[in-house]
Amino acid sequence: MKNKLYALKEAQDLLEEGVTAIVGADESLLKQLPKGKWIGGTMPYFMAENGGTFSQDKVFLHHLDDRFQINQIKHYEEHQLESIFDDYPTWGVSFIIIPSLSEVAFRYPFVTNKNIDVLKSPLIGWLSGVLWDNVGKVDPKVIDGQTCTFYGNQALVMHCDLPKNVNPSLGTINILEPTGPIIEFEEETTEISEAIIDGKKQNLYEYLKSSNAGIQQPFITDVSGSLINTSIKELDDTNKLVKVWTPTWPGYQYQLSKVVDNYEEKFENELKAINKEMVFNCNCLYNYLFGNLEGKKIGDVTGLITFGEIAYLLLDQTMVYLTLEEEEHDHQSVIA
Repeated sequence: MKNKLYALKEAQDLLEEGVTAIVGADESLLKQLPKGKWIGGTMPYFMAENGGTFSQDKVFLHHLDDRFQINQIKHYEEHQLESIFDDYPTWGVSFIIIPSLSEVAFRYPFVTNKNIDVLKSPLIGWLSGVLWDNVGKVDPKVIDGQTCTFYGNQALVMHCDLPKNVNPSLGTINILEPTGPIIEFEEETTEISEAIIDGKKQNLYEYLKSSNAGIQQPFITDVSGSLINTSIKELDDTNKLVKVWTPTWPGYQYQLSKVVDNYEEKFENELKAINKEMVFNCNCLYNYLFGNLEGKKIGDVTGLITFGEIAYLLLDQTMVYLTLEEEEHDHQSVIA
């Protein structure tokens, strides 16, 4: 079974047959799917077999083969997020979907920041979304396929067991590169007034405007050797604020990203270095929009285009993926 967009009837039949899957589709289609071994979220953007695609009449199924055995599917309120890490399988992987723009999505980065328990077992997933023009008008949702129950402000997690000789590994692809002066933040916040830029405190909004920087250029920082993006949601002209999708953190040095003109080429080069099959992957809607990826292929990859990506942490403008390797001995999973 391929990871791809299916007509509604095809998706219904496959889920009726009992396949285990991660599902993305318009809410009207998710409502018509049968109960089964799956979790899903609202999403109309995909990397399909023929390239980047917008669709409200097809269903994307990420098939999980027989090595994945569902341990439990559980939803978590804001105050329960830390218990996700207590519910990890003894040996396996957990798939998480959170409605974007929800309070639980806002809370999630604060729960995982500096909490080493999140790293005890692979956790991968995405933030559900809606048509870009409907952001703020229509609420993204997640759905538990076992009961066909929708949730608008809960994290939904499918904890899966794996055979002991199957080693899951999470990887990330971030094609963005930092450039320019060092930017430091004094608050954990998603609405920024002032920042320290090259040692001088100043209004961040005015700095970005004077630098002709746009929302396609996130702030980038190094976290344990990995470049992590903080994407800009809005430059608030009225209040002279910079609003970001995920919080900024004191104690880290950030820079703006370089402008990227060749998204496909950069992703192609990164994908060539991965010589394992991706069992699951998703890529960011900002990459889709700013890279003009509609109708364009990225290697042989098919997957969800999302409002945020999770590889333990909540990420922006990043591709995340899961690979499996069967070995004689067990190994600890890592972020590549």
